[in-house]
Amino acid sequence: MTKRKTIIKWSLLLTFLLAAVFCFSMFREFFVAGGDKTSADDIEIPEETEETGETPKETVYSVLPRRAEIREDGLYQHLGGAADERLKAVYVTKNLSIALLETSSDSYDFKADGVTTAAALFTETELKKTLTLGSGERYLDSAASPEGIYIAVAAGVEAYLYLINYDIDIEFKTPFGDAVAAEIIYDRELTVIAAFDDKIALFGLNEENAELKSELSFTGLTGIFSVFSYGAGHAVAAEGKAGTVIFSYSQNNGFTLQKRLDKLRFKQIIPFIYNSELHYAVIAEEDKTPKPALKFYIFDQSFSAVEETEHNAENAYIVKKESGFLLFSGKCVKFYCAHLESVLTLYDDFDWTVLDVIDTPAGEFYLVCREGKTAVLKLTDVEFSEIRSFNARNGALIFYQGGYLRYFSDSESSLYNNFGGSDILFVTFKP
Repeated sequence: MTKRKTIIKWSLLLTFLLAAVFCFSMFREFFVAGGDKTSADDIEIPEETEETGETPKETVYSVLPRRAEIREDGLYQHLGGAADERLKAVYVTKNLSIALLETSSDSYDFKADGVTTAAALFTETELKKTLTLGSGERYLDSAASPEGIYIAVAAGVEAYLYLINYDIDIEFKTPFGDAVAAEIIYDRELTVIAAFDDKIALFGLNEENAELKSELSFTGLTGIFSVFSYGAGHAVAAEGKAGTVIFSYSQNNGFTLQKRLDKLRFKQIIPFIYNSELHYAVIAEEDKTPKPALKFYIFDQSFSAVEETEHNAENAYIVKKESGFLLFSGKCVKFYCAHLESVLTLYDDFDWTVLDVIDTPAGEFYLVCREGKTAVLKLTDVEFSEIRSFNARNGALIFYQGGYLRYFSDSESSLYNNFGGSDILFVTFKP
């Protein structure tokens, strides 16, 4: 019996050895020998990083479209990459939303080389596609038109004007000099007002090329705060090194310097008619010692101050009402008549900073923020009620469409499935 077991044991061992030799010979045949076959030297092995000795992770890009997430309180979508995204503008139609932003992400939803302007197309239920513009092209301004969305960007010493259609495909791109700032207006035709180091200029569009139509030499401009109607033309509130500079523009006279408002920096401006004459309600910061002061002004058409009040607050916002203005300043909410002569304090404990206001068929809604949180408030008579709140930055916009509110903002919260850094959050919900 013992001898039989020994024979069986050695037979099994010999069988295993023969099998091992066969497998090794097959391995050499198929994976090592032969010039047409793949050898170990041909397999790419990622190099280890010198700093950590770890193999770099492969960059991941999204496969779009991506469906929205349905939650009990609304429809949630997000957009971004491993780095940061900053919301700049949103254009909403009946079924589409186009977000314009700056991104520095080369992963997930974008392929950016440095901080670059980008666009994203949302339907009601999904992120359909994204578009990344040229390397290092920073956002300046944009405006919608029947043809699509015009976008002004700056990259180094050159500024460009893009037209993208409503499927966010690029129609054309044209340079317009070394502008440091630009404001786009579309009113049956395109107008671009641009600030340069040594001038202010107006461009039109000749087919697909930016065409200089007027310019005025002026040194020290750093930006454009706002462009608004002024007589038969436009007025420009430009940002200068010494304060705000007001220019007017008409086709007959070109640019004219109207007013220098030294030590005043505009924060908000609302044109309005009072006693059949054009006036401007303005929140401005005045350079003062020991610290700047916020003031609420009423300017006449020549930008001479008719009335002013000073406010010891870090923020202020005005809302035009039928017979006057609501002023949000610090924790106070006050009602002023059109000439700031009478005042009624409505709240002295309003602990929010107002970002935006929209008046809709469903009511008047206020987008507000504080300490990294944004919220939507509804104003009924003189009472505010909180509708929704989000863990998000104050770079937010809100729209009303078809009975729903559409909310956009930057957010770093993991509650919204961020890819990393700051992503763009888009939420649709019933007010």
